[in-house]
Amino acid sequence: MQIDEINKLIKSSELPSILNQDILSKLAEICKINNYKKNDVIYSRGDRVTNFLMLTSGECELVDSNKRSIRTLGKNDFFGLASLLSNSTKNYDLVVRSDATALELNQSDLDLLTDHHPNVKDRLLDIINIRLFNPEINSALKKIAKDIDEETIQELKKDLSWKTLQDSEILFNEGDPGDSCYIIMSGRVQAIKNHGKENEFLLGELNRGDIIGDMALITEEKRSATIKSTKLTRLIYFSKETFNSVMYNNPKALMGVSRALINRLKYNDSKGGQKNLVIGIISLENELNTNCFLDFFTKNIKHFGSTNIIDEKNINSSEDLFNFEILIENIISDTNFLILKSNDLSNTDWKSKILQYSDKILILGNQNQLKNISSEERTIFNNYQNIDTDKLCLLINHAGKSEIPENTNSIKSIRNNIKAFHLKKISETDVKRIIRFITNNTIGLVLGGGGAKGFAHLGLYKAMNELEIPIDVIGGTSAGSIIAAQIALGLSLDEIIKLNKSVNKLKMFKEYGFPYISLIKSKRIEKAAKLVGKNRNIEDLWIPFFAPATDLTNSKLKIFESGPVWEAIRSSGALPGIVVPHFKNKSALVDGGVLNNLPVDIMREKYNGNIISSSCSKDESDSTNLKGIPNQLGLFLEKLFKKGGFNKKYNYVPTITELILKMSVVSSSRLTEENIKLSNLYLELPVENYGLTDFKDSAMLNMIDIGYKYSLEKLEEYKKNLII
Repeated sequence: MQIDEINKLIKSSELPSILNQDILSKLAEICKINNYKKNDVIYSRGDRVTNFLMLTSGECELVDSNKRSIRTLGKNDFFGLASLLSNSTKNYDLVVRSDATALELNQSDLDLLTDHHPNVKDRLLDIINIRLFNPEINSALKKIAKDIDEETIQELKKDLSWKTLQDSEILFNEGDPGDSCYIIMSGRVQAIKNHGKENEFLLGELNRGDIIGDMALITEEKRSATIKSTKLTRLIYFSKETFNSVMYNNPKALMGVSRALINRLKYNDSKGGQKNLVIGIISLENELNTNCFLDFFTKNIKHFGSTNIIDEKNINSSEDLFNFEILIENIISDTNFLILKSNDLSNTDWKSKILQYSDKILILGNQNQLKNISSEERTIFNNYQNIDTDKLCLLINHAGKSEIPENTNSIKSIRNNIKAFHLKKISETDVKRIIRFITNNTIGLVLGGGGAKGFAHLGLYKAMNELEIPIDVIGGTSAGSIIAAQIALGLSLDEIIKLNKSVNKLKMFKEYGFPYISLIKSKRIEKAAKLVGKNRNIEDLWIPFFAPATDLTNSKLKIFESGPVWEAIRSSGALPGIVVPHFKNKSALVDGGVLNNLPVDIMREKYNGNIISSSCSKDESDSTNLKGIPNQLGLFLEKLFKKGGFNKKYNYVPTITELILKMSVVSSSRLTEENIKLSNLYLELPVENYGLTDFKDSAMLNMIDIGYKYSLEKLEEYKKNLII
């Protein structure tokens, strides 16, 4: 008699939708019916789950250690299936709130069933997935079609399948057939154009609840981008055949799909918002330094959004990865930042789990220790192979012992060239800078070209120091690259002024030679670049730095982000026609100002955040009374012997040097206008009365003073909106 009742209960559940009749019959033979009274405790917190329960009547509650109700279970709700499949315990009590009856299957019987039917566990997991993610699934399906009715949703859900992507696994490639629609249930993926090619670029990131490929359901076009996971990611999907069979029988829902798609394309917010991030911190440092870093980090990241923290003490060691994944997704859905950290620094299993489930990973290590990869590090990161290195950030702690970093390129290269940041020591100031990087709130400084007028940028630097506005990343073109490199080296203003006085003594633009490639020989230019670069590599700078140069050979912009500092500033400042190009790798590299004199767009693309840009190329003294084609020899002699009358007569006559200098600025003026708009704060330093070749100590000091006074007031106002 009981088996008939069990059969009836099974048929009324959702089990028949996922299991065949043979398995259902076997289930009816091994399941039991149990009755419970009000206030009975079916399971206590910490007990190992040995039975899978499906309530057939009554109500139960999941109650935590503080006696708070976590969830109410009613008819046809499940309990213990995930724990049974993963041999884990529960962190709450199961208490009967009204007399209840449950259909139960114990662990040993389930094991016997799966021995004969290996796919049973997978099919049962599908039920767990759908139940756990049911609100997200419904929401996503309604996002695909706003007017979709409940009946159509249920029809689509019947044929949903699950897909799991490991870290850095590709879902599909650009150009593949658009034969399915995916919805992200957990994790994160990137949409990449031209994946694996030289012109590869990131279109954006998608996470929980986002839809992939719904356009293909209507247009039947091929995939427009490659989708790659950045961590363990789970998706549901249905095929175009399923979509067609359901939707074309429901014209109203089909029209809803079309309207929803059009609206998402039309009103897509390209700016985006603060993305919820899972931030993993894996320390290779000692306990003292690790705790110091964690204290500063957890204290200050709260300024940028709500924060939650998980370590191995919060997780039951017997919980499987599936349950851990659900826990993370539930927390991060209501939190800006979830931090995964270690209490036990020797627990490599937990550190590996941090790696698997984090969007960004901070790896803290000591400069000397990081010269080699330890066995622990090799185990955690799989020797840095088959992993998305873009999400890894190596934090090199110099413990106050380095005047300037060394051998960073070697440290990076053995780790598959992951990003690296230098910490002078584990101080609150340095940790705040890392937080600004990881939360997309960097303070970037972009310095434009302008010859000797670039000295005025140092006035801005002085004002920022005085107002305690930090510089997290810096870049510049031509003269701006030289000043940017000096700042990135970590030099004080007095040290920079002293260095530039030494450069001015070289009288770089007085070294005339035979004008075959350029007007000046450029040996002094190269000497000046090496004097500033101090035989350092860009990777060894305290502040991340970049400098654009123009590759005349290949007609494109080259961005220096690695290699010798002197080569970057030598190339970026090589004014074509005046200075000999820097020849490297069969290319002729000249002034970056030819293509991009104020590289805010580069800063925006690479670092985003808050960008302060500074220009000093404006010149109001270039109106001239010349007409037609003047006699150049006559002009030269007239200027030589009648200087006062010459200036009064012509007002201004450009030399070939000045023409080339100005041309390098004018050639990218349209892009400069666009880059000004990309800046959060743009400063046009008023040094128009100085010349592009005024490399004199007195002029330098005057321009620094002008830049300082002009910048100070504007920075004071701007600082009010910064989180530092």
